Amino acid sequence: MKTKKKRKNKKSIRRFWQIFGIAVGAIALILIASAVGLYYYTFGEFESQVVEINTEKISLSEDAPKNDLFHVAVFGVDTYESYVGRADSVMIFTVDMQNQQIKLTSILRDSYVAVQGHGHDKINHAYAYGGAELMLNTINSNFDMNISEYLVLDFSDVAMLVDAVGGLDMEITEAERNNINSLVVSMGGSERLTQSGFVHLTGLQVTAYGRIRNIDNEAARSGRQRVVIQRLMDKLLEKNIFEYPKLLREFLPRLETTLSIGELTEAMLDAARCDWNIRECVLPDKADNPDGGIYNGVWYWRYDLDAAATRWHEFLKNKITD
Repeated sequence: MKTKKKRKNKKSIRRFWQIFGIAVGAIALILIASAVGLYYYTFGEFESQVVEINTEKISLSEDAPKNDLFHVAVFGVDTYESYVGRADSVMIFTVDMQNQQIKLTSILRDSYVAVQGHGHDKINHAYAYGGAELMLNTINSNFDMNISEYLVLDFSDVAMLVDAVGGLDMEITEAERNNINSLVVSMGGSERLTQSGFVHLTGLQVTAYGRIRNIDNEAARSGRQRVVIQRLMDKLLEKNIFEYPKLLREFLPRLETTLSIGELTEAMLDAARCDWNIRECVLPDKADNPDGGIYNGVWYWRYDLDAAATRWHEFLKNKITD
């Protein structure tokens, strides 16, 4: 009797583990299918539009800083302007893993530089002449850099993303408020800011804020754009992680970039381990002996490119203290 009972118990236990194994396998398959479905829901359309560039055409320099750096050039284009073919802003986003910092370098769009095949001109004109590939070539050859990844961002894309995260709270001067209202109207909008100070901005108002140029100078305008990026990053960090797939599905297909989802994910994971307080560098600065003025009927920033390159390299190599 005892032997039969033992056999029965062994069969019951074996049966339990068989059922348990089937259940676990079914759950695993469901989770895998869900993950695959979520991946294609979020990234399917984006993966088909990743751009490949010819690295032989972008003048990668061996003199570029060699510490653990990941660069992405961000070219902002403004569809609200008549010169759609030019890059309205030129920024380089760098993840510095050696120093655990995120760094953002702005090159003023009126910088007078050598553009391959076109003599000397404004750096943002390189985008009109040869797109992102010639822009990378121009940055690398003038500043001894080795940037091979880029992302083209339309200011209307920024407006969409800002609205998707619920708008941004920002400090606005009275002069900026008046310019924002004028620019919003020129862009076909109607929402007006009724006061300055610490206010809440919609996506269109943030776009207008980043376009202000007639109350100060191009350096200040570039600074406003960097403020927007910092505020946007802070707001994204506040979002629930489960909201990201929807945001990415809406935003990523609007981008032109060389970065695959795998590369973007790796860069984001590296950035997540860094201090998210962005360190900033602007080219030119007073150390580069800048001379802004009219040359041959056009306004340029002419400055010591070698000095600017050296200063930029030091900024990228070193840990920047607040």
